[in-house]
Amino acid sequence: MLIDCHVHRPGRPDATLEMLESQEAIARAQGVRAWIVQGTTVAESREVLDFIDGREGYFACVGVHPSQSDSFTEDSVAELAELAESNDRVVGIGEVGVDFQRTPLPRDLQLDVFRRQVGLARDLRLPLNLHTYGRESAQVLADVLKEERAWEVGGVLHNFMGSEDLAGQLLDIGIYPSVSVVLMHPDAHRLRNVYRNLPLGGLVMDTDWPAGILERTGEGDYPFDLDQKTELVNLVRFTERLAEEREVSFEQVSDVIERNVRRAFPRLQAGLGLP
Repeated sequence: MLIDCHVHRPGRPDATLEMLESQEAIARAQGVRAWIVQGTTVAESREVLDFIDGREGYFACVGVHPSQSDSFTEDSVAELAELAESNDRVVGIGEVGVDFQRTPLPRDLQLDVFRRQVGLARDLRLPLNLHTYGRESAQVLADVLKEERAWEVGGVLHNFMGSEDLAGQLLDIGIYPSVSVVLMHPDAHRLRNVYRNLPLGGLVMDTDWPAGILERTGEGDYPFDLDQKTELVNLVRFTERLAEEREVSFEQVSDVIERNVRRAFPRLQAGLGLP
């Protein structure tokens, strides 16, 4: 069984409900069983809960993305808490973090919003589903997580692109680095080496549907059509590639990573009908 720990809901021209349902059928046929859908604002977090209602295998995180930090108000923590406590398929607080490279909002604002949401996660005993981009942002993220005692709840950092050292810092506080589409980039030799060297018991996996794409650089042999967004079935392709890199079986990788996701998000157990 495969679990995609970070996707988004449909709702735009390049990510319609029809596209999702078509891709979901293919992914299910190849062993993907569950998806964790992220909120990026308080309002969208509500919409995510509406979206997953009645959909088998769909779970949610509620939170405010760093690029939406200016939407965060004094009421946001209480509103997110209410959403999280209203639905037992809310398995975490996300998508939250800091991003100083691609988000123009002030650093102090991002950090304040992030710290408040780490505090909320601790109060609710829910894990974090994290975002960051760039070396500086990633190290600041790790430092804040340590300062705010994120080890009390743990979580995942989706689309991990950092170093072995950063991964070690995260694992020390219960944050799983998540293998994503960059694994497939022809020029991502450094990152594949990181994924090979980290303990398999410390990795999870996500597609970031529909946002996860490969950015073309150089003349390498690309495995996907870069004119299209990621597909849900790519989780199977990532698992195959990680197994190839580590010289182990597909089944070994899928079994271990599934257990890791379930450990990272304890509410998944009951939601999937597992003991």
